[in-house]
Amino acid sequence: MEDAVYFPEDFNRATLSIANASEDCGRSVGTKNDWYCLCLENYAHHSNFDHPIFKGPFKVNIKEESRPTPVSALDYAKMYGETLPAMTDMWHVHDYMLDKDGKKSAENRIGMVSRPVGYLDSPEAEIISSGECGKSIDAVAIGRQGPWFHWGFVAAPSMMTKQAKDVLANAIVYASKFNGKNIIARKKEEGIFHRHDLLGKKYLLSKEAWKENEKMNYDFWAATDSIICAVQAKKAAGEPLDAGDFFFADFDRQPQPEPQPYLEYLRDKEPDLFPIFGADYDEYIRYYEKNLPYVYPKDVYYPQIDQEAKYLGIANNDIKILDRCISMLEKGEEPKLAKNILERYTLVRFDTPQQWRAWFEKNKDKLFFSESGGWLWLLDTEDPTELTNDYSRIMKVYYADGPRGPKENRVTAFTDNRWANMTAPAAEEAPAQKDELATTDIDPVAFAAEANDGVITLTMKIHPGFHTYAVVDPEDPFVQTKVTFELPEGMTKSGKMTMPNAQATGNQTSYFVGEGKFVQKVTGKGDVTVKIHYQACNDNGCLRPTTKEVKVTVK
Repeated sequence: MEDAVYFPEDFNRATLSIANASEDCGRSVGTKNDWYCLCLENYAHHSNFDHPIFKGPFKVNIKEESRPTPVSALDYAKMYGETLPAMTDMWHVHDYMLDKDGKKSAENRIGMVSRPVGYLDSPEAEIISSGECGKSIDAVAIGRQGPWFHWGFVAAPSMMTKQAKDVLANAIVYASKFNGKNIIARKKEEGIFHRHDLLGKKYLLSKEAWKENEKMNYDFWAATDSIICAVQAKKAAGEPLDAGDFFFADFDRQPQPEPQPYLEYLRDKEPDLFPIFGADYDEYIRYYEKNLPYVYPKDVYYPQIDQEAKYLGIANNDIKILDRCISMLEKGEEPKLAKNILERYTLVRFDTPQQWRAWFEKNKDKLFFSESGGWLWLLDTEDPTELTNDYSRIMKVYYADGPRGPKENRVTAFTDNRWANMTAPAAEEAPAQKDELATTDIDPVAFAAEANDGVITLTMKIHPGFHTYAVVDPEDPFVQTKVTFELPEGMTKSGKMTMPNAQATGNQTSYFVGEGKFVQKVTGKGDVTVKIHYQACNDNGCLRPTTKEVKVTVK
């Protein structure tokens, strides 16, 4: 799937986008206003009240109130070894439409927050406020990168409080001042790995986290089983079912989940390191702490160690590494290693050490390192023609040995002779036989179907580190996996569909991981189309909801 592109990469007109319009319109050009979560409620907190949008031209009178800190924020803080107070000062942004029973109307929309990690790693970005949401306490509810201003709250002004209307009006005025400015660090992959992500390993790999995971799985099973029994008892007794009951009326009771040993938990979390460290928790932590200066993304979302940077003993985000590698080229010392590092962490390419040195000396005082921008050294300049920041030269990236990989693993585009020394794409080889269940970080869920003896089996395979949702609690913003069968005339379903086993969370939500099967008995013969609507997520965030279909013939 390719996302729609609404603006060219050189678009630089002042733009204020509302909620997920920031993702839909801005992400195609690489803004940091990404879809961290469509879960922003109606209160703002941790706002920078010294910011111009709170100063004028319209007078703003913010009144804060103390409200419970969101549970999700407490969970994220615990993961990263932080402590948050039980109550947080917030200010009211908007109301909700209510139905006749005084509950939130189905017509309400939800706002969007963007990822805070990496948002500030380039000089043209600023975070102005967070908000009450289902993510971390610092998720970006109001922020700006270049000419793109993100207003995450979704309510129309008619539903806003007076204070929020004034802030929004000021935000529009403020955003207009960036007309003609440019993005510097372009976030090409919204869930790209950041060094900060490793800080959560200390908790996620601990026995405490394992025990909590086990407890969540059991609590979810027990709560769901209780609801299923109660609803089915009502149904059997002929009692009327509530709107929420229909969801569970046809569910099959599942056996109590078997406890997962700690060793298996570690193996699931660290499949590459488990054969080395086994159950030695301290070794995992030492490994990451020791190698933190040298990590960079593998396949976009996961860390690997840059052994070449480690060999030099210089962190990849320390500008000394560029100076050292250029000196190595000048002296003829391990030139291949030096060039690998220079091309791994910059967008420029030169033929001679003299060209590299001239570029570095000219720009060294304005170079900065951006992880969200692709783990690159970029230049603090608004000049859109600056080669150092020219992402357009690389049309598409195949991550093989790391960001941009070695040349032979890249697909590139050259538009002028400055890039003529780059290796041109080789002729494509004949494609191998397609694996129906191949998954990637970009397309993490695959499906295949087969039919035997009147039984359709749909196999779902989920990429490591990702999950889809089996059941979604009404309070959660995720999308439940839904499987539908389009049957030809004369064919009918027989009995209930059997679903794969699911893992629990802390509420009614549960999720699928790995590989599982949906099994549906049918009567009759013919061609069947199976449609699957789902949302894939990992620990960094969620991809957009997607619908796929597979076809199968029942003979």
